Amino acid sequence: MPMCIYLDIFMGSINVNTMDVPADIVVERLIRANKQDAWRALTEKESMLAWFFSSIPDFKPKLGFQTQFVIKPSARTFTHVWKVFAVVPYGQIAYLWHYTEYEGLAEVSFTIKEVDGNVEVAVRNRVLEPFPTEIPEFTRESGLNGWHFFMDRLKDYLEGRPVNPLEF
Repeated sequence: MPMCIYLDIFMGSINVNTMDVPADIVVERLIRANKQDAWRALTEKESMLAWFFSSIPDFKPKLGFQTQFVIKPSARTFTHVWKVFAVVPYGQIAYLWHYTEYEGLAEVSFTIKEVDGNVEVAVRNRVLEPFPTEIPEFTRESGLNGWHFFMDRLKDYLEGRPVNPLEF
């Protein structure tokens, strides 16, 4: 497993993490859309509500922007905290992602590339600090399934197919 070093922008300090972390999860979709529409889907709250999490209170593609929202898919509560750390308009949005109830920290980045009149959208989930292994939602398999699920929803949304709202 890789080792990592990262800038802890939540705490405002540099933190050297030498714990073993799982390999990145990368999921890509080729989508019949343009870069502008893909960017809006990834960065504008109303679009994100349609295909991603339906409880996002606000989102801005601005360095340092932070948002927080609760997802309760089962008996467990997951208070998501996101902090934007990279913005390349029409190219990349990235944020740190953690939960108030659990240890762990991840970096999630979406990239957009033009490919033959379409776009390729990729999401990369990189664990910076391990999440609790005894919680099923934090397994690698759950992460892979979740990102495939969301990327399929993004593709459907951008290609004009119906996307049912998520209820957590």
